[in-house]
Amino acid sequence: IEETTISRQPGTTIRVEHLFAKVPARRKFLKSDRQELSAITRLIQEVALTFPHIHFELYHENKELINTPSETFLLEKFYQLMSKELAGKMHYFKVEEDGISAEFIVSSPVIKRTNRSQQMLSINGRVIQDFRLNKIVSDAYQGFLLGNEYPIFFIHLHIAPDSVDVNVHPRKSEVRFSTPDQIYSFLYRHIREFLSSQQFAVSPNYQSQSISQHSLPS
Repeated sequence: IEETTISRQPGTTIRVEHLFAKVPARRKFLKSDRQELSAITRLIQEVALTFPHIHFELYHENKELINTPSETFLLEKFYQLMSKELAGKMHYFKVEEDGISAEFIVSSPVIKRTNRSQQMLSINGRVIQDFRLNKIVSDAYQGFLLGNEYPIFFIHLHIAPDSVDVNVHPRKSEVRFSTPDQIYSFLYRHIREFLSSQQFAVSPNYQSQSISQHSLPS
């Protein structure tokens, strides 16, 4: 309608209103308002964790849902976005090996969920959804959680751009690695080693296996 110069602080504002005014038929494909808002909120949480140095705000019907100032310490950003109740129960560590680096935020085994809803991944600044990678992380918790329990985590993986294909899914939410076994082994070993180094209590229903004895899932 109009384009002009105004005075404002640096940044980007995205406002969505009357989304289906010209395509009302698409409205029937939406889920409930609550489910759609939950999906949007999760996306902002994931992007804000991937870029912790950026200040994100999310409003819905003039109500503030997310307000996370720039934060250099990733774990503090996680608590701001997810839940202050998790403070002290999540653990941060960083690993670099053979051209692969990753920042990990993983839950103590005393924190558990009955689904994978609080498991998040990003690769080279791109938020993805990959069941295989989620399963690798869950497998690393074998002996620390029961079979029907899942950890909470955020993992930001950095690898050579030419070793990952981001065009295997129309929404770019899945990726394919040129050396998948190397990535899977990297994630499994370092999470397993960290959990073991913390001497967390092991569930009595399982016996913990060492990394060398544990075969990675296909």
